Amino acid sequence: MKSMSLNLCAGAAALILIGIAGCSKSAAPAGVPKVETSAAAADANLTEDRAEIQALQARYMFALDGRDADAYRGTFASNGQLASASGEESGNAIGSFLKEPLRTPMQPKAQGRHSITNVVLDIKGDTARGRAYWYQLGDNNKTYAPYLGAYGHYEDELVKEGGQWRFKRREIFNEMQDARAATAERPTLSFSPPPAVGDSYADNREAIKDLQARYLYAMNWFDPAEYAGTFTPDGTVYMGTRVENGRKQIETVITDYRDIIMGHPTGAGQGLRPPAVRHAITNVVVEITGNTARSWAYWNTLQNDNLKRSAELGNYGSYEDELVKVDGRWQFKSRKIFNQMKADRVAPNVLPTPVHLPVVVPANPTYADNRAAIENLQARYMFALDWQDPEAYASTFTEDGQLVSAVATAKGRDAIRAEVVNMKQNDLKKVAGEKLRPFSRRHTITNLVINIEGDRATGRAYWSGYSNDNAKRSPYLESYGYYEDELAKVDGEWLFTKRTINNEQRIAHAAKPN
Repeated sequence: MKSMSLNLCAGAAALILIGIAGCSKSAAPAGVPKVETSAAAADANLTEDRAEIQALQARYMFALDGRDADAYRGTFASNGQLASASGEESGNAIGSFLKEPLRTPMQPKAQGRHSITNVVLDIKGDTARGRAYWYQLGDNNKTYAPYLGAYGHYEDELVKEGGQWRFKRREIFNEMQDARAATAERPTLSFSPPPAVGDSYADNREAIKDLQARYLYAMNWFDPAEYAGTFTPDGTVYMGTRVENGRKQIETVITDYRDIIMGHPTGAGQGLRPPAVRHAITNVVVEITGNTARSWAYWNTLQNDNLKRSAELGNYGSYEDELVKVDGRWQFKSRKIFNQMKADRVAPNVLPTPVHLPVVVPANPTYADNRAAIENLQARYMFALDWQDPEAYASTFTEDGQLVSAVATAKGRDAIRAEVVNMKQNDLKKVAGEKLRPFSRRHTITNLVINIEGDRATGRAYWSGYSNDNAKRSPYLESYGYYEDELAKVDGEWLFTKRTINNEQRIAHAAKPN
């Protein structure tokens, strides 16, 4: 494996976000571990390429948020281009905006954090095309209350240069400012269907993640046939009391959804452009048995159906899926959609935390093999946290693992287990006597940067927390921050040896300038 070391601080919707909500003078955390990617090789497979491109996308995000112009420029090819509605940069000019002072001064602790989700890639040799969603979280300058600042999507062209993937061209669409981004429909069939995959966990996990992303693009751009095509011919989608069987019935989910979103949008009479609702998927857990699989994931909506067309947090919930692989390609056999905002579709309190099936990494693992296993571990951690399952949570750590936060340090599985027990007890006391249904708290993880050296690894990722702990049970952004991780492979399974939780709402754990 060939290693590449960068001062990581990688970013998002650059040109069109400067001067609007959330770009911050505060840097991303200092001392980010180097990033390991494999060198170009004749036998490099698509899964390896996909893993390396996702690492590139995370580095881009850290560079933007850290306002590190050199690291940001380093994610582009030598003749790369960065385009948006406000202009275009190319070559050495890319990232120059990060060297300029912000138009709106920010208080020291105010942060801007950008995340990437829903990655779809079409890789052909040493070139690739990509599409992904981005969203930006920030702090209110006066109260430091977290909020959703903006969201949109990327259209990418990539190239392998010097054995490493780089952006050849990245075009940024901002749903808050850019009429091009908010068109009611964009082509969802412009990306070739993924190739058939083999038997490795990494291959199959990446194929299922690709399916998850295509499902949401088809939903958000109102493509009934493409949406139904992610299911088997006899597939089923469950949405509370509504159940649709077979592709023809499943198509009605999208035709009805379009009527809801586009039927009577706010501001239509004033000539406002159509609103753009976007669904982001995170925390994907995948358990594979032969040609069948089970999957769990979180989803949340980003919306701007208001007179200002400003960003708002919408609903959030989770998926529980059964999948089958037919002729080497995965499809949903059934998908259960839980919505924490709708009482009839809330996931039960006893929704099974993904079963602890260790992902055993092959004897001679690639970067993609290790990354897939660590991604799955990260997602299982989140489900165990939010469903307050002490055993499942502790099982993501080694026996002598450590959990470090601004509140305390827990050493060993017993102490880590006790943290979740205490959390659950505190929440039960909080709602005691309330006549409302229980509130829900959901944490998501994005922008995984992972450095692997043998049976050890270090990592960094962003996290955000949502809740509906209020009288209306309406959603709001509760907090966000980043993780710093140390991991070890024990009997073929990746586990945390140490996880440090940095919360941007706590000054002591806020990101430090470089």
